Amino acid sequence: MEPMGLTGLGIVLIFLAWVFFSFSKNNKIYNDSYDNAPVEKKSKRSLNPVLGYIKSKLHLKKKKGAYQTIYGKVSEIQIEIKIDIGKSQSCLTIKTDHDYGSRLTIEKEGVASKLGKQIGFNDYHIGDSDFDNLMLLRAAHPEELMLFFNKHTRSIVSDIAQHAFDFTISKDHFKVSILFKDVLQSKDHSVALINKMIEVSSRFGVFTRKKDLEAVLLQNIKAEKVPEVKIKMLKVLGKYYDVEKMNVQRQLSAIMHNDEDLLTRIIAARYINSAGETFLISQVNIIKPECLYEIVMGLRKIGTIKCLQYLKELQQIIQESNNELLHAIVKTIDIIQSREDVTHLGGGISVHK
Repeated sequence: MEPMGLTGLGIVLIFLAWVFFSFSKNNKIYNDSYDNAPVEKKSKRSLNPVLGYIKSKLHLKKKKGAYQTIYGKVSEIQIEIKIDIGKSQSCLTIKTDHDYGSRLTIEKEGVASKLGKQIGFNDYHIGDSDFDNLMLLRAAHPEELMLFFNKHTRSIVSDIAQHAFDFTISKDHFKVSILFKDVLQSKDHSVALINKMIEVSSRFGVFTRKKDLEAVLLQNIKAEKVPEVKIKMLKVLGKYYDVEKMNVQRQLSAIMHNDEDLLTRIIAARYINSAGETFLISQVNIIKPECLYEIVMGLRKIGTIKCLQYLKELQQIIQESNNELLHAIVKTIDIIQSREDVTHLGGGISVHK
């Protein structure tokens, strides 16, 4: 056999270099969108440094038999965090567990949801325009979302949603995916977002305890700064919960007397006994359509003879104005009165729908 020439030796060296390069490439995944920051494709025994950092901060465990996954409990909330590696991008996926029990979908507003709205699939609005434009809310009992989404929780959820490219809250879990390049930029910020997710899942305990929900809602109302949200919370309180409790009446009275927003005060008065009637009657000279309509509905709900008399006075006040919206309220009063069956019982009355 003749000795290998220089050409043959060159071919062998090129082949060995190709094998070495292929081996190196298969053990690292590079993504140009990450500013060329490598994500180590490590063995199941070796934990990614980012996961290792989060694991130590939250005192979690490595999940046996699962690729790059940690899990555990934080503040009694079960949590699982893993790295998902895709062809074009890798992400950190976090899932926290909770128990709501009824149908629930909370997602980021996107192209698909906007198209859905155009064909009639409407979502529930909290009353905070910034939040409602960002999030899509659907639930079997949408009124319960007013218990859940207080001012603080809306702020947390908005912050998480703005940093996540995938975001879902369902009846039993909260799942978020964050691009790995963003995680690399600030591991501490990622830990902070995870803690916020845990806090959100913890709030579902409100529904499992089902205790003093009126107090929870009133606390939300007290802290709320957006009048439209406060009004919606008050209406949910009056429709679905017990407003006759002494503590509830006392707090509603404080809202009626002290809140800066007049419409909020009027709505609160609707659910207060005699003091609410007096307050509503004192406001009958207000020629603001949105306020006057709520005064009308409040007087109708209280339903005493005095209230019905003032409804007639309101008709006259409205008919003397030139406002078309106010004239529409006259029709509302006419409908109310046409449905009344007022029966005198020992000096009092009962109003039947």
